[in-house]
Amino acid sequence: MPAGKLTDTLNGVELCKRHLKSNFLLISVGDQTTFNLLENQVTPQISIVDGLTKRVEFEPDKFKKIQENYSKINLCSNPQSMLNQLAIDSIKNSIENYLKDKSKTLIVINGEEDLLFIPSVMFAPIGSLIVYGQPNEGMVLCLVDETLKEKMTNLFIDAFEEKTD
Repeated sequence: MPAGKLTDTLNGVELCKRHLKSNFLLISVGDQTTFNLLENQVTPQISIVDGLTKRVEFEPDKFKKIQENYSKINLCSNPQSMLNQLAIDSIKNSIENYLKDKSKTLIVINGEEDLLFIPSVMFAPIGSLIVYGQPNEGMVLCLVDETLKEKMTNLFIDAFEEKTD
């Protein structure tokens, strides 16, 4: 079940364009979502990709186009269905750096980026927009507010407690 508003890709791109004009942070999670935004002249300040789409290799020429849009590229690992502390720290640091010096960052994950939506919400400022793909359906747009932050923080805590019990 999507954590935000599910919309088709074209409508999602237009909503992201409007959001960028408001000077709030835009974070994309996923190769195809990031590529779709960039192809429509929407550059998220932070993008999180893993070189895969639907668990198969993302087209290398498209992946290269994604990389060309970012001056900072962070590489880190995040296992499938997990949240790795180094990946979480990379997201947190990328957000802090953008807020400090407006540097746009591409985070390239060795593993899987899907669950990294959770720490993106946790660390993004209120008013940020987090976008991720819903396979074969479109994009999910999540406007960060206190309610969503609390929901994702509780989800993170619950998942972490399960792993440590």
